[in-house]
Amino acid sequence: MDSTIASLLAAVAGVVGTLLSPVLAQRSMARTALATAEAEQQARREEREESARIASLEEKRQAYATLNSLARVARNVMKDSVRYYHERGEVAAEDLELVTNARLAYQECYDNAQMILPDHILPLASRLNGSLAKGFHLIKSLATQGTPTPEEIRDHCEGPILQMVTEMRTAMRKDLGVSSS
Repeated sequence: MDSTIASLLAAVAGVVGTLLSPVLAQRSMARTALATAEAEQQARREEREESARIASLEEKRQAYATLNSLARVARNVMKDSVRYYHERGEVAAEDLELVTNARLAYQECYDNAQMILPDHILPLASRLNGSLAKGFHLIKSLATQGTPTPEEIRDHCEGPILQMVTEMRTAMRKDLGVSSS
C-alpha cells in the first residue's frame, strides 16, 4: 500500500503541477509586465523632469541675457547723451527719450526677472537697477536744471553702473555654469 500511496501522491503532484504551471507562468508574466510598466513610467517621469529642468535653465538663460543686454544698452545710451551734451551744450529731447526708453525697457525686464532670479543674483540686479535709476535721474536733472555736471554722470556710468553690470554678468555666467570665476 505504501507504493500505491506513493504512486497516488506522485500522480496528484503531477496533476497539480500541470494545473498550476499555467497559473504560475501567468503570474510570472504579470510580474514582468508590471516591472516593465513601472520602468517605462519611471523613464517617462525622468524625461519630463529633465525637460522641465532644461526649460527652466533656458528661461533663466534668456532672462539673464536680456537683463544684461538691456543694462548695457541703458548705460551706453546714458554715456551717449553725455557725449552729445558736450557737443550741443544741452540734452536734446530725442536723447532724453532714448534714455527714458532704455530705462523703461530695462525696468520691465527687471520687473519680470525678479520672479525667476535666484536669491544670490536678485540683490545684484536690484543694486544695478538702483544705479541705472540714479543715472537716469542725473541725466533728467541735467536736461531740466543744468546740474549735475556731465562729468559726474559719465563717472557714474563708468563707475557704479559699469561695476554693477560687470558684477551681475559674472554672477549670472557662474550661475549658468559657463564661467569658473
